[in-house]
Amino acid sequence: MLCNDGNYFLTHDQIIGLTYNILSSREEMNVDCIIYFTINQASAIENSNLDWHLWVPAYNCDPEDNTMGVFVNELGRRLNLFIIDRFGIAVSEHNEIGDKEAGTDIIKKLDYIPKEIIYKKNNS
Repeated sequence: MLCNDGNYFLTHDQIIGLTYNILSSREEMNVDCIIYFTINQASAIENSNLDWHLWVPAYNCDPEDNTMGVFVNELGRRLNLFIIDRFGIAVSEHNEIGDKEAGTDIIKKLDYIPKEIIYKKNNS
């Protein structure tokens, strides 16, 4: 699990790509799943007024066996429930994108919302 909790230097796409390149270049590593996610670092999506947080799983396992996918997706849902319960931040919209290319295109278009703006919203 890789949490981006304040890195504004690299884009989401660059962090995911860098992580993939590092892990795929190592023959001795056996990684079945990587989850890239954000908690305190919100992003903006084109034509949306909402602050978005990411939960991006990438799998390297048998596509016929969806055990890992079911577990990871449930983990993401429960994290959302925890955030709602703990911080009172309701999730007003949720998107699950099953198509890798469509998901990659969306991630490439994400812009960080500057932390000064986020903190002002939270303190209002």
